Amino acid sequence: MCIHEISSGRIPSPTSIAVIKIGGSILHDLAAYEEAAGYIRNRVARVPHERWLIVVSARHGETDRLERLARRMHIRPEGDVLDLLWSTGELRSVALLSLCLTNLGVKSRALNVHQSGLIRRCADGHAVGVDRHRIENAWIGSRIAVVPGFFARTEDEGTVNLGRGGSDRTAVLLAAALGAARCEVIKDVAGYHDRDPNRYRDARPIARLSYAQALEFADNGCRVLQREAIVAAAEAGVAIVVRGLRDSSTETWIHDGVPWEASEPWASLIETVPPVPHPRRQTTTPPRATALDEAAVQILG
Repeated sequence: MCIHEISSGRIPSPTSIAVIKIGGSILHDLAAYEEAAGYIRNRVARVPHERWLIVVSARHGETDRLERLARRMHIRPEGDVLDLLWSTGELRSVALLSLCLTNLGVKSRALNVHQSGLIRRCADGHAVGVDRHRIENAWIGSRIAVVPGFFARTEDEGTVNLGRGGSDRTAVLLAAALGAARCEVIKDVAGYHDRDPNRYRDARPIARLSYAQALEFADNGCRVLQREAIVAAAEAGVAIVVRGLRDSSTETWIHDGVPWEASEPWASLIETVPPVPHPRRQTTTPPRATALDEAAVQILG
């Protein structure tokens, strides 16, 4: 089997970097990891000059399973212990995706939480910093690095989660620190729509959103992207592309370029749903957003 390698160990320029986040909503079984690996292989082959950072979530439902396991052992597990247990879901995804890439003849580097470069500093509260050199070192000998989402290391070398939907934020923070051209987020829906495409066949895709518009969706209960991820992207000027796995998939670009100019009929129909507090990952079902369901605005990511 031929493994693709690069001949130079030089650190890539910022314009040659792309970040892809693979969401857990599409990772149901081994076949899904193989499909995701095939998507990455095809993207890399089409753009040979770019280096790629792949941020991957835990398999669909894995976090819930791990929390149930922890609570069978102890009714109130310690936060740092629970974070450590949860992180095994993301690490498993990293290893499986890297193995699938190897099977396709594509060389990649599989990194753990401490190698990803993300660090939460206690003195800054919830502020997260990035040691970009840890990622850049991973590209020496490979064009692709695969890292776990949702987690950062602490100053005392522990493991801490970044809040519900934190893999989105992981991808954006790394894209900003590395000067990536874009941050692509792969979901089980092909971008944003004016109505839920899983329920309405005539749902119209939305090609572009400003950061403010994406935040409005999030504030009204739409869970396509974590709100903190959108805020981080706006602060850093990172363009986010939300799309599905298939090449024919529609996509939504989120940036402060040309805004979406539709009439926004959903705006008068939806009821504001308070953001679900998530200083830690929550695995219980949030309050049902009835008005959002009826308006078919909420797109589950």
